[in-house]
Amino acid sequence: MFRQLARDSLIGMNGIERRQRLMNMDLADIVSIGDAGSKIAGAVIGTHGFVWAPGKTHTGHPGNAARGAFVKGDRQLELGFSTDSVDAFRHLARDLQRFGGDFMFGDGATIIAASKAKAAIS
Repeated sequence: MFRQLARDSLIGMNGIERRQRLMNMDLADIVSIGDAGSKIAGAVIGTHGFVWAPGKTHTGHPGNAARGAFVKGDRQLELGFSTDSVDAFRHLARDLQRFGGDFMFGDGATIIAASKAKAAIS
């Protein structure tokens, strides 16, 4: 069952209080956020054959974290998440709809060209 963050309790907190509360989340909560978020972003990217693959988890300093990736063939969109809420996945879904066509169902030419250009600058 999805463990839901008590968002109401975060409203009204200053940034430091909110960050401390989120940093104290247990790993099960973080994994649940990833699972719930993967369903949101998966509604966009999954229609193009990508599947969610939960990844490694981490406990300890600087906080608990989890990883996962949307995978299709040789393409992989790897995500790491920790103290962010499911809202991050909503933003990802919107960005995928607006800018992710080449990655999700195109030939990848734009991404490959950008990667080569970045490598040439570095």
